[in-house]
Amino acid sequence: MLFLRGLGFSTAAAQNTGGVIAPGVAGGHRAVQYRMAFAPGEGGTPDGLAQRLHYEQSLDGDRMARLVVQTATIEGRGTEFAFVQGELLWELSDDADAWKRGLRFDLRLRDNGGPHHVGLNFANQWALTERLSARLVGLTALQLGEGRSDGIALSSRAQLAYRLDSGLVLGVESYDIYGSTSRLRAFDRADHQVGPFVSANLGEGWQLVGGALFGVSGAARDTDLRVWFGRSF
Repeated sequence: MLFLRGLGFSTAAAQNTGGVIAPGVAGGHRAVQYRMAFAPGEGGTPDGLAQRLHYEQSLDGDRMARLVVQTATIEGRGTEFAFVQGELLWELSDDADAWKRGLRFDLRLRDNGGPHHVGLNFANQWALTERLSARLVGLTALQLGEGRSDGIALSSRAQLAYRLDSGLVLGVESYDIYGSTSRLRAFDRADHQVGPFVSANLGEGWQLVGGALFGVSGAARDTDLRVWFGRSF
């Protein structure tokens, strides 16, 4: 988890509130969402809880802006500000395309002594059938400021999702952190998580998502339990 420390996390505060970026942008879209990720303590480390609130709004039919604020709560240490992040997603595909694609630009700022970072991410989504879809995202980040790491951080995320007749969406996701261009890590020393999720539309724009991620490499946390709750309007 040395690379996660370089991103401003400790092994006790590496709860994953991230998602697999959807590249599509709809004009007139606005939404607010709360996310929570809880990682039970393991190997003598304390429990950790990350909480995130974000607001997003489309600027037109191709671009969407998002503001993210996140805190971290560590057993025995209390709650601390983690970061604030601004994002701009730019869809590169047309509405009729089966292959949706887009670029997202990120700027993350901290005030706890950790480095800031700028990111460029490439998001892809494919409609495999009327019910089955797949996403694949490549992420990069360059650290800035005091305590920054060398090189460009590299990671990826993937999702396979299936929509039921009831409207529920079931799927599986993976989150993979490889290190940086200056120091790529072997599989067991990198951070790899895989797990299931379920998403439900509750009506009137409300959505609830629940899931879990399980570490499949030596550097990853064993378990992250995740809940998202939000509304589009």
